[in-house]
Amino acid sequence: MAKVFWVTGLSGSGKSFIASELVRLHKKKSIPVISLDGDILREVFGNQFGYTKEERLKAAKQYARLCKMLVEQDINVVCATISLFHEIHVWNRRNIGGYIEIFISSDLAAIKKIDVKKIYNQSSKNGLKHVMGMDIKPEFPQKPDFIIENSFNKKVNSTIKNIFDKMALS
Repeated sequence: MAKVFWVTGLSGSGKSFIASELVRLHKKKSIPVISLDGDILREVFGNQFGYTKEERLKAAKQYARLCKMLVEQDINVVCATISLFHEIHVWNRRNIGGYIEIFISSDLAAIKKIDVKKIYNQSSKNGLKHVMGMDIKPEFPQKPDFIIENSFNKKVNSTIKNIFDKMALS
């Protein structure tokens, strides 16, 4: 049975890195997998979604439906997306077979310090609006299958491998 690994957390929490590690582990075992990343999906969908709470929710619904379609065709999916809405988490659990929710828990202060995409500094300095965790209150998953504590000072690779071994190979 194909699975959807839904990797969710704040921007800059390490979602893309963790998702890429999950994809690498799939490929290492010759397990076919498709990688979806929220930033790239925005481009694929023609940048039709803005960053307001409502637009983010619309985008998350599209990503969830795409994952559902792929898993129903027996395709494994790793999807890295912010999508911090209870409505999405509940819909995914009810509608996507093989759904595995992985929440990346990171301290917002640590994320701001690193600020890889420079969105948190822009938000503070230039008035960038609609930043999840700043202007938009995130709805963290209530019952994720896995929580990865990413403090940015320790390796999370062994945790990722444990998740992969437990779920992808089952």
